[in-house]
Amino acid sequence: MFRNKTKTINSLIKLLLMLIVRVMLAFVAAGMMGGYYQLGTVEDDNI
Repeated sequence: MFRNKTKTINSLIKLLLMLIVRVMLAFVAAGMMGGYYQLGTVEDDNI
């Protein structure tokens, strides 16, 4: 029982970490795309 619980928790943590990494990568890619997109436009809207 206990081993199975720790195993499932570890797999869940791994899944969460993978999801977080993918989301961060997506945000970085989107930020880079947005940066390239807005190179010629007004840069006052930096949030």
